[in-house]
Amino acid sequence: MAKTGKRRAPADPQVIMARAGERRAIERQRRADPGTWGIAGEPLLRRQLHGDESLTLRLGRDGPRDKVIMAERADGFTLCWRAGGVSKDQFIASQRYVRDVMLAAGAKESDGWRLEPAADAGGALAHDGVTQVMVDASRRVERVRGRIGGRDRRVLDGFTDPMLKGEHPPWRDVIYARTGVAERHRQGEVMAHTLENLRLGYDDVDAMDAHLRKVANDNYRPFGSMNDNGSEAGAAG
Repeated sequence: MAKTGKRRAPADPQVIMARAGERRAIERQRRADPGTWGIAGEPLLRRQLHGDESLTLRLGRDGPRDKVIMAERADGFTLCWRAGGVSKDQFIASQRYVRDVMLAAGAKESDGWRLEPAADAGGALAHDGVTQVMVDASRRVERVRGRIGGRDRRVLDGFTDPMLKGEHPPWRDVIYARTGVAERHRQGEVMAHTLENLRLGYDDVDAMDAHLRKVANDNYRPFGSMNDNGSEAGAAG
């Protein structure tokens, strides 16, 4: 008489879901750590090497196999500049804007942007941990945003909002989500148009600041250069 094995009790669906969640969490952690990425037989890495233009990898040896020792994901502005889709001046404007947004949020520019409580580089705190650097950057952002259109602001927010969380979504996805433009060539045009308007906005801000400095310098009189009656010292009277 053949032996019959014991039938296993059906697994609890909640247990199955919990285990699946744990596996997904481990996989997400593994993907975030370049040191765990091997080369041979690694479909995830092959997709990133050949299909993700935003990912820059540095490879090294670890015993008998190659491993990824560094991974850096570029933002959409940098990718478009590298591809020749935007001009150097437009790219500079984008990086200036990113810097202002990050500083306004309190991020520190050290080995990449980090959002953390930090003392003002000048040592002066405004109130409630808000530094003068943050205040000045916030004013620059507000001024330049006042000189560009609503669609431009939406596109820029689509890039900088995720950056504040350390994320860099695919730039074409951002353009589509913020404008509804799906055609690839037109998406590139939207990016270039947005950054050109941003460049012009910063040019306008810079010109206004230069004008105000000139007016201030023209009206400046050193102490002791005026007589009591308001005329310049040494002037014929």
